[in-house]
Amino acid sequence: MMHVKENKREEIPMIEPGVYQAVCSALIHLGAQPNPFKQTYQHRLLIYWTLPGERIQIHDKDFPRIVSREFSVFLDSKSNLRKILEAWRGRPYTDEEAEDVDLSKFLGMGAQVQIMHKPKQDGSKMKVVVENVLPLPKGVQMPPVKTTLFDLDDPATYSAFDKLPRWVKKCISRAQGFADTGLVVEENENQPAAPAQPYPSAPPATTAQPSPQYPAYSVQQNTPQPSYPVQQPPVQSAAMVNPVAAAAVGGMYAPVGVAAGGMGMNEMDDDESEDLPF
Repeated sequence: MMHVKENKREEIPMIEPGVYQAVCSALIHLGAQPNPFKQTYQHRLLIYWTLPGERIQIHDKDFPRIVSREFSVFLDSKSNLRKILEAWRGRPYTDEEAEDVDLSKFLGMGAQVQIMHKPKQDGSKMKVVVENVLPLPKGVQMPPVKTTLFDLDDPATYSAFDKLPRWVKKCISRAQGFADTGLVVEENENQPAAPAQPYPSAPPATTAQPSPQYPAYSVQQNTPQPSYPVQQPPVQSAAMVNPVAAAAVGGMYAPVGVAAGGMGMNEMDDDESEDLPF
């Protein structure tokens, strides 16, 4: 008789609170994510940090720890993204600089990340939070790490999609216009799923405005948000200019590192407790 056994996930212990030396190892544009509470779409991005000095055994294999945090793509004076970037670079942005920040320059850059434990939104248990990011001490050099760049608005980066953690791919699949990209999120290793459909719009509004299309990696100040229903963005061709060359990303958080204040409707508390290296 054929025997079937439950395939249990290996429990990954949370990394202890503290300040760790790290390297920015991934910048991932999640696309325009639906926010039903505000009835808008917001561009979201993830930043991953690899902690080379912290190791963990998973399925008898040795990996470096990885933490992450997610941000909305805004760089006004009150945005969490701006606060993190200014602390990381060690100086504030001028208003002129903040109008267009090339965050691709942070990919592969060393940092010190402050990690804290905070309760999840439902209060069920604790989660790891990337609370702050600081520059490395003077003279400290970090070893190179494998880096990943994915931009939903740039087909030239789509080859990285299959390498992303599954929870990240699921999140990207909810982005506005995902169904037009041709990307597929697999339900499991053996069965591919149909492309996810765009977020359903609310009943027609009399003051509907088309969704503004900004480069994924361009951090704009005071970016206006469209009201429902939001029109689908045009399909971008590979021949279009790579937005990373003009501007860049903003933040991230993984199940192992939740953004301060939580991710709201996009929170991934029920997924992996920590991202595997990719």
